[in-house]
Parts: sequence; structure tokens; C-alpha cells
Amino acid sequence: AVILAARIFVFLLQRYRSSVKVDLGLFDGICGSANDISALELGLPEEVDKDTCSYTLSPPYEAIHHSLGMSNEEKEHFTLECFQRLVAIAARNGFAIKTQNPFHTYYAALLRGAGGRGTDRHSELMKQVAVALGSKNGTLQRDMDRKVEELCAVQVVGLFSLTARINHSCDPCAEVRSQEFVDCYIDLVAKRDILAGEEITISYINVGLTAGRGARDRTRRLRELRSRYLFECDCVKC
Repeated sequence: AVILAARIFVFLLQRYRSSVKVDLGLFDGICGSANDISALELGLPEEVDKDTCSYTLSPPYEAIHHSLGMSNEEKEHFTLECFQRLVAIAARNGFAIKTQNPFHTYYAALLRGAGGRGTDRHSELMKQVAVALGSKNGTLQRDMDRKVEELCAVQVVGLFSLTARINHSCDPCAEVRSQEFVDCYIDLVAKRDILAGEEITISYINVGLTAGRGARDRTRRLRELRSRYLFECDCVKC
């Protein structure tokens, strides 16, 4: 969350330096305020008393200030409170994105081009692929595609301002999908028929296919939502 917020912060500062009007209203209506930092336990802890501590993001903010040589005028516009708000927004609204492992698509195309599994051409190509992935004897091991995934399947966190405004439900009518595609877009897909005028909701947590209405399930969901998103859920299921 801190890294994502820092990138947004630097981007906004660069736009400001290019005489482009910076409108922080882009984030209006998105959950997250500077006061959330301690509740989310983001940054470095500061002891208030023996039983209480708060968190500060002053060190990374000062690091950005010194590395970019922010002027006093710029610090008046891009304050520590502004940075803390961006961090809280990123923490509460960021979506994890992981692109597809390209090996599966590549292997399928290679199989078609070789004339099918078991052909001499296929065997020769598999030896070449195995050697390229580090095999000493030309044998393709089961875990070799993980090496490709580690190198090529990008894992990032993004902030999507429209999707971030969608409310949570433990029994949502839609879901966000991102891992099926090889780009940095996400898709909002209906899980069931949605009535005209019905609010579109998603789940902020993994409720699972077997998530029930029992006291234990409800307690787990409420605890996770309270700690990660700072609200008490009162949806139909809860």
C-alpha cells in the first residue's frame, strides 16, 4: 500500500510541476483517510503510552521530499496528511492483479505447431524448452512452468477509482476478475441475474463457495472486515 501510494504521490507531484492542475477530487467517495493509518497499522509505530501506540508515515514521506527536492510551496500542497490519505486509500481499495503465466499459451501453440503430442518434432521441441528452462538432461519437469511464472507473470496492486466505489456484501451479486487476462485491466462480472435498480456489490474478502450463515463464519468475516477495511458489515448474510 505504501509503495502504491508513493507512486501515486510522485505522479501527482510531477503533474503539478508540469503546470497541470492536480485534482485530488479523483479520490472523493473512496474510503480512506489520514486518520486510518494507526487502525490499519501502516508505517512505523510510535509509542503514545505503555498501552497505546500510533503509526506514522513521516520517514517515507521525508524520503520522497528529499529525493525529489520538494520546495516549501510543494510541501504546502503535498502534505504528510495528503500522503497518509493516499496510503490509507491504497490499503483499503487496492486490487491485486496477476497476469497469466505465458507458458501455458506458449506450450499449447508449440504443441499445435509440432503436429501433436508424441511426434518426433514435439519431443525435440520439448528438449529445447527444458534446456532453456535449466534442465541438464533435456527433460521437462513439472515445476519448470513456475520459473516462467516467477519471471514473466506480473504481480502488482492497482487502484481502480470506479471499482473502489462499489460497496461490499458477503453475498455479492458481482465479482472482480483480473487473473484470467494478460493486461492490467480488471472486469466486473455478474454472479447472478441483477434486477433493474439493484445495487451492484462485490465481496472485499474471500467468502468462498461454502461460506455459511453460521455464527463462526459470521464472526470470521466480521473480524477480517473490521481489521482490514475498518467497518462493520450489516449485509443480508451477516
